[in-house]
Amino acid sequence: MNKTIYTCCNKLFLVAIILIFALHQSIAQDQLLAEYNFEEDGQGWSHRAYNDIGTPMTDPTGGWIPTVNWANGGTAGSYRHNNAPNSPGVWFMFSPNIVLEEGEQYYVTFGATLAGANTPALNSRVQVRWRQTSIEPPYLLPNFTILMGSTYLNTAGGVNGYIEFTSPVLTAPASGDYRFGIGDFFNANAWACYYDGIRIYKVGPAVETCDFSISPAAPVICEGESVTLNAGGDATSYTWSASPDLSTTTGATVISTPQATSTYTITGTNGACTSTQNVVVTVNPNPALTTTPASPSICVGENVSISASGADSYSWSPSTGLSSTAEATVIANPSATTTYTLTGTSNECNSSLEVVVEVNEIAQITINPSSATICLGDTLNFEVLGTNNISWNPLNNIIPVSQNNYKAFPTSSTDFTITDSSNECLTDATLSITVEETPVAEFSYQQTGASTIQFTNQSTSGNSYSWNFGGGNASSQQSPAFTFPFEGMYPVTLIAQNSCGSDTLTKLVEVLKLSVNSLAENNIQIFPNPASEILYIYLNNQRFESIHIINSLGQTVKESLMNNSNDILFDISHLSPGIYFVQLINNEKLFSHKLIIQ
Repeated sequence: MNKTIYTCCNKLFLVAIILIFALHQSIAQDQLLAEYNFEEDGQGWSHRAYNDIGTPMTDPTGGWIPTVNWANGGTAGSYRHNNAPNSPGVWFMFSPNIVLEEGEQYYVTFGATLAGANTPALNSRVQVRWRQTSIEPPYLLPNFTILMGSTYLNTAGGVNGYIEFTSPVLTAPASGDYRFGIGDFFNANAWACYYDGIRIYKVGPAVETCDFSISPAAPVICEGESVTLNAGGDATSYTWSASPDLSTTTGATVISTPQATSTYTITGTNGACTSTQNVVVTVNPNPALTTTPASPSICVGENVSISASGADSYSWSPSTGLSSTAEATVIANPSATTTYTLTGTSNECNSSLEVVVEVNEIAQITINPSSATICLGDTLNFEVLGTNNISWNPLNNIIPVSQNNYKAFPTSSTDFTITDSSNECLTDATLSITVEETPVAEFSYQQTGASTIQFTNQSTSGNSYSWNFGGGNASSQQSPAFTFPFEGMYPVTLIAQNSCGSDTLTKLVEVLKLSVNSLAENNIQIFPNPASEILYIYLNNQRFESIHIINSLGQTVKESLMNNSNDILFDISHLSPGIYFVQLINNEKLFSHKLIIQ
C-alpha cells in the first residue's frame, strides 16, 4: 500500500496514541512472535476471515457481526472492507493460533487507512480483541477501541490518512493457544477501511537505564561564590562525593561553595543500574588588590599618585578629587581625608579595597624669641607655639623644659631649624642664637708719616673699642690713626668690649722722627696712576729699606723689602678698587704718594 498518504489526527486521538507508545518505550527486548502481511497473496490470503465471532449484533457497541464482504481494495498488498452507512461491523480473525504463556504480556501493532467522501461519525471505530481457542467468547480484555469520528479530515473522493496503531498490553491468563482479531464499524457514512501488515509482540523484560546529566555542565564561579548543581535523567536517586563544600551529598540538587577548583563525582542509581558523572567547578580567584602607596598621606593643597595592581581593570569611587575613576593609576588631591573604594576585576571576578588618603593640615609654628644673643656658657629659654610635637636641627644643645617651653645652650652661634613632626606636612621655623665670647684685645701699628702712627685693631669678639693715646687723647674708632707731638715712646691702651665683657691691652709705641719727602722732588716715579693690575715704581738709583701699599684704614695690604733693583713691579690685581698710599721708607726719610686703584 502507498505509505505516502497523509495522516491527519485530532488531538484526542494523538494523545491516545502517544500514551500507548509511552507504555512501551521502556521495553528494550520485545520479541516479535508473528507477522501477517497482506501483501503476500492479495484477496485470497488464507488468514483473511473467520466467521466464528459470535451472535450477529445490530448495535455497533455490542459484539461484532460476521461478514465476508472483504475485497481487494485496488491497492496491491492491502485488504479493504467496504462499509455502507450504518452497516454492521466486520470481525476479521487471524490464524494460525498463537501460543501465549501465562502471566506474560503481549500486544499487537497494525496499520490502517480510511477513505471516503464524508467524515465518520463519532462512534465509527476499529477494535482489537483476543480470545483463547479452547474457551468460547466473551473475548479477553483489554479491548482496544479507537473512535474514528473527526480523526481524519475529509478529502473528497480520496484517501484521507494512514496511521500505525499499537494495542494495549494483554497479560495472558493461562498458557495455551490464542487468537486475536480486528473489527471495524462505520456509522452514518459509507467508508472503506484498508488494512496492512500485522505484528504480534511479546513484552520483554524492562531494561532499567540510569543515564543522567549535570547542569550546568562546566560551571565557573568566583572565589567565595556558590553554584547550584542539578542532576537529571533516568536515575531515580543521586549520591555526591563527600565534600565540605557541598550543602548535601544526596539528592538531585546540591549547592557547591568550593574554595578552589574542585571535581565532584555523582553516582546515579535506578534499581540495579548505576552510572557516574564528574563535574568540575572552576573557581577563579578574586583579584589580590594592592596600591602604591598603601596608605597615602598628603598636606592640604597637595596631590598624590596612587597605582593599583593585581587586576585586569579597575574602578574608583567616589570620584571626588580623582583624575580618573577607571585607570590603574590615578592622581588624588582631595581637600579633606577621603576613603576611596577600589574595585578590581579579573575573569569576571571582583574584589574591593579601601584606600584612605589622609589630608593633613599645615601647622603654623611661632618661636618666641626667634633670635637672641647670649654669652658663651649662658642658656636661652624660648617657647614654641602652634605644635606640641617638634624636632630640631642640629639635634644638640636644646632640651624641653615643659609643654611648649625649651632651653638652648649652644657653644657657638647657631641657627636652629624647628620642625613640626606630628605629620608629613613639615613646617619650619628658625631660631637664631648668636653666641658671644669675652673679647680679647690686640692691635698692631705702623708709622705712616712724621710722628703719625696707623693702628690696626686685631681684637676678637669685640663690638666696641676704646683707645687711649695718653695726654687725654682717645678714640672709639676700630683702627684709628694718631699723630704724636714728639718722637719717643708712648703707652697706647686698647679696650675691646661686648655684652659679655671687656679686655684691655697696653703697648709702648715708638714714634720715630721722620721727614716726609716729595717723590717728584727726588725724581721718583709711580705709574700708572690710577692703576688696576700692575704698578711700576722707578727709584732713580735711590735705596730704600721697604715699600708699603696702605689702604684707607691704615692697613698694609702689600709690602716688599728692597733689593738692589732700580725698578719695582707690584701685582695689584687682587686689591679692591679704592684710595691707597704708597710709602717708601729709608732711614729717616719717608716718601708717601696717593694711589688710586680701579
